[in-house]
Amino acid sequence: MDPKSKVAWALLSLLCLASPWPLGGHAPGAATVLAGASALTLGAAIVARRRDLGVSREGAAIALVILAAGLLGLLQLVELPCDALTWIAADSVSHRRIAADLVGLPSPARCTLTQSVGATELFLVRSASAAGAFSAALLLASRRTERTFALGLVALTGGVLALVGVVHGALGLDSLFGLYTPVHAHPIVLTPLLNNNNLAGLLTLTSLTSLGLARGPSAKQRTSFLALGALQVCVLFATQSRGGIAAFLVVAALAAVVAFFRRSKRPLRSDGPTRAELALALVGAVAIGAVFAYDGLSRELEEDGDDGKLVLLARGAALALEAPPLGFGRGVFGQAIAPSFPYDRRVEFAENALVQGVSDFGAAFAAFAFTALAFAFFSALAARRSRRMIAAAFGLLGLFAQNLVDFSLELPGVAVPAA
Repeated sequence: MDPKSKVAWALLSLLCLASPWPLGGHAPGAATVLAGASALTLGAAIVARRRDLGVSREGAAIALVILAAGLLGLLQLVELPCDALTWIAADSVSHRRIAADLVGLPSPARCTLTQSVGATELFLVRSASAAGAFSAALLLASRRTERTFALGLVALTGGVLALVGVVHGALGLDSLFGLYTPVHAHPIVLTPLLNNNNLAGLLTLTSLTSLGLARGPSAKQRTSFLALGALQVCVLFATQSRGGIAAFLVVAALAAVVAFFRRSKRPLRSDGPTRAELALALVGAVAIGAVFAYDGLSRELEEDGDDGKLVLLARGAALALEAPPLGFGRGVFGQAIAPSFPYDRRVEFAENALVQGVSDFGAAFAAFAFTALAFAFFSALAARRSRRMIAAAFGLLGLFAQNLVDFSLELPGVAVPAA
């Protein structure tokens, strides 16, 4: 590997491993720092591979979605004549005029598509880190060994977080590294990702990736990744996240079925543990995790009363159906739903990727984006013969499934490893 590639890989490794640590990207200034680091990494990747910038069709499809989302987000910030915008974003124009009237300013002549310029700017900065990380990885991981190394980074990212959670639990710590005590969050497993639902989403990705990587030529690599994957599964269950646990179980079962049928049709590259070893590690980890999760989950399921998430999903879906053709604006969901959300608390995300996409960008763009992403996933799955890549693909599918009931991918600390 040439020196320029080594520098680019070092930057990408640091970005992936470090992204969850500043509270998932919510620490003050973290989004800007991660976006800057991502831009630096992408620049290094372009310099390293400037003579070979070719990408796969799956990568091109995802890159097109990222580029289009970024351009649409920027368009939402452009100030245009209010009268012209009334035809496609009447709510945004009305909101701008009401806000001006409340503070005693004259009615504005120019408005934006987004209802909140500040929220859209913040979310574009947050999204930039994942976009840069994906683009850099797409350029750098062109060979099989490089892709395996990239997957190893993802697995290690989750493994380190899981280990941090285990150590904090074993020591009985209530503050993160003894330095920061969470104010609003009350995580069962204490890690830099303070929301255990977000942690469960990330571990769904990284645990399956770890188990898929347990196919190496050496017994040491096999044992290491099996142990790493099992640890992450245990911690995933310990979070007591219903969405994360359900997504993991469903996707793990699907991955096993797909691997079985692909094996019967054509041999897969395999030089690691036997199916029995993998099954034993997975079942053992699930059993141990279930012991930690049982009491908390059973109490939660037995509790009566309204489920705020179901209410949020119903109200959010209704709001998304009313979204303008180009959406309310990236990151504006919390503001747009406030009048119709019946609970005395603020929500920032739809906690459903489909509802969030339609609300942010409109139905037409959301349909295009999800269709392109589905094409990229199934096209890549059909083309891959390596169990490592199949496991990683299903890890991504599990993370997306978890985001049908949560907002993990809205955090740079989860989105960067996923990218």
